[in-house]
Amino acid sequence: MNDCGPVFVVGMNGSGTSMMLDSLGRHPDLYAVPHETLMMPYIIEQARRFGNLEVDENFFAYGRFALDQMPVLRRITGTDRLELPGNWLAQPRTVAGVFDGIFGSLAVGQNTRRWCEKTPDHVQHIRTLAEVFPDAGFVHMIRDGREVAASISRRQLRHPELVMYRWKKLVAEGRAAGAGIGNRYLEVRYEDLTSDPRAQMQRLCRFLQVRFTDEILQSRLPQNPNRKQLPRGELGAISPNPVKWPNYFDSATVRRLEEIGGRMLGELGYEVRTVSGDDEPKWWQKKLWRAMDFLRYTWAQKKRSRRYNSWPKLARKIYFSFKEYRSKRF
Repeated sequence: MNDCGPVFVVGMNGSGTSMMLDSLGRHPDLYAVPHETLMMPYIIEQARRFGNLEVDENFFAYGRFALDQMPVLRRITGTDRLELPGNWLAQPRTVAGVFDGIFGSLAVGQNTRRWCEKTPDHVQHIRTLAEVFPDAGFVHMIRDGREVAASISRRQLRHPELVMYRWKKLVAEGRAAGAGIGNRYLEVRYEDLTSDPRAQMQRLCRFLQVRFTDEILQSRLPQNPNRKQLPRGELGAISPNPVKWPNYFDSATVRRLEEIGGRMLGELGYEVRTVSGDDEPKWWQKKLWRAMDFLRYTWAQKKRSRRYNSWPKLARKIYFSFKEYRSKRF
């Protein structure tokens, strides 16, 4: 990793990745891509369809494809028809060059030189991303899986047992991949970050090879009693968040969660009763839970989000969700 390479913030949903990215985006040398790119692994996988990227036509076509496969860019730029950056053909003729061209131009527009991206599920693709982006650094956020299950069950209406299963698999996947890329990988415990943000952010700045600044100790997404995003223009300090899971779940659910993820919780140093728990739900249970969760969450988005206030918009969302899902292991 060097001090110009991109930064990927990864980890299980609900582990503080959004707060981390928002804080990093306060650094004068870093640009935080404001929404999850989601489709990056799929776009990388499809690169082989475009042949030799040294050929201008192929490189242009792949860049156009990348723009079209990331609808989130329309939200970022506020335009319906996205155009490739003016210096497009000056980019390195690689897959990384395509993304650096797109996100690098956004960074330059904000007077920064280095982009940071947060898509939690990219924890499943650290090996691929590390190969494609040889100068990139990876920040893996880790949080108590029971707290993650409580957070996602409450906010996204997911089955807590499936959340715990995904948590243990993604944590294990991220740590294994991180061990293979050496000093390009850093783990940050959510509990450590919120209890001593200065020490953890200083550690992170050393890892990223940027100077420490007090600006990154604040966020629009700090922990607060209502766990609400602050109004635009307001910032809050990163601070400890009270543990919610013991009161959110009944004892039977806690026992089941620990039967699934107790071993990983123990390995990470969290206090747990079922220290050997490593159960795997039945295959049909996982499929049923995923289908129910997807339908319930999608319908909730349709009812409460203006972005999906029509069936065509919702159909487009589902279309890209299925394409993204193809690249997920868990």
